[in-house]
Formats: sequence, C-alpha cells, structure tokens
Amino acid sequence: MNSYADFRNESDVLAEKWIYDSLLAIGIMPHLKGFSQTVRAVVLTAESVCKVNIKDIYVLIARESDCKQENVERNIRNAICYAQSNETLIGINKIAGVEIVKNKYSSLSNNQLVSLLAHLYLQKLCPPRSISAFLHPPAYL
Repeated sequence: MNSYADFRNESDVLAEKWIYDSLLAIGIMPHLKGFSQTVRAVVLTAESVCKVNIKDIYVLIARESDCKQENVERNIRNAICYAQSNETLIGINKIAGVEIVKNKYSSLSNNQLVSLLAHLYLQKLCPPRSISAFLHPPAYL
C-alpha cells in the first residue's frame, strides 16, 4: 500500500516547509504528535476545492495515522495549548500580517488555526490566477 509520502512532489515539499516554519514561528514544536497532524490538516484543507468540514479532515488523518478521530482532534488542540502556554501563539499575527490573536492569553480553535494557515498558504504560495483565465476559458470547457 502506498503512503502519502510516496506521492509527494516538489510543490508539496515547499508547502509543508512553509507550514512547518509557520508552526515553529507560533511555538508548536515538532516533537508534539499534533505537529505532523496539524501540517497534514492544513495541506488537506488547502487542497480541498470547496469548504471542508474539519471533522472530515480528522477522519482522513486518523486513517493515515492509524488512530482515532478523537486522538487527532486532541493532538492538534494539545499543540495549540502548548503554544499558548509558552505565550508564543501571538506569533500568528506576524505570519498573517494582521492582529489575529489579541494578547498572549488568547487562543485559537483547531478549525481556526487550520483554516487560517491553509488560507495564508494559498494566498502566499499559490500564484494568483489572471483575470484573463476567467474571461477566456480553455476550449474544452
């Protein structure tokens, strides 16, 4: 059986590096189980074409990690709490360029963090589409 790692390409590696760096900047450390699961949740959210339910993401990650959905949710929440307890979660403001977290005592939910990082990833790393691509669609459409 092929794993997710077998199908990664260069853009996947760049995406994951940006997500790793962002998580490190807000104080979520790689030794936490929630670190890799948060990275995967952000990637899956960014890859989804339509709005996705975070619970569905937990199910996919749980299958990949061979654990329960509740464990994935807890691990990501634990990673966020770790950053909050170290008073580094406020670093998300620098990544986003706006004030997301008001002070060192504020927190984010799992869904807020994953959605925000997915949005920022798409905004910063994916090239914007030209308006002409919408005005002149390919002939096969």
